[in-house]
Amino acid sequence: MSQKIITLCYRKIIDDSNSSHWDKFVHEDSFLEFKMQSQFYNQDGKYGTFAELLMHVPGADKLHFLVSAAITGYLRQLNGIIPDILDNLGRRFLTFENFKFEIINSDFNDIEKHKVAINFFFETIGVA
Repeated sequence: MSQKIITLCYRKIIDDSNSSHWDKFVHEDSFLEFKMQSQFYNQDGKYGTFAELLMHVPGADKLHFLVSAAITGYLRQLNGIIPDILDNLGRRFLTFENFKFEIINSDFNDIEKHKVAINFFFETIGVA
């Protein structure tokens, strides 16, 4: 039997309804960074949402990467351990190697409509 490396992903959705302090900081800081970075793509103030930018402005998909800079410090705080997934003793145990930040949607004037995702990637060994 040969061993294969399997890459798995845990997707954490963060929006206004999240209650943990860490989630709230990520939500607020990513919203502020989104508003700042999106000014380049919305100089006339013509669009009100991230979805509109994606539809009408070439290159606006770069905002995922540009906004991710605002949350990398929070990810370092995790010390490579995925939040929210606990063992049966209530301890965090699952480590991640990479992540990808994604803006699901946002409104320039309403933080309550700001919604992001962090995809945590980790690998395990499977038998084929």
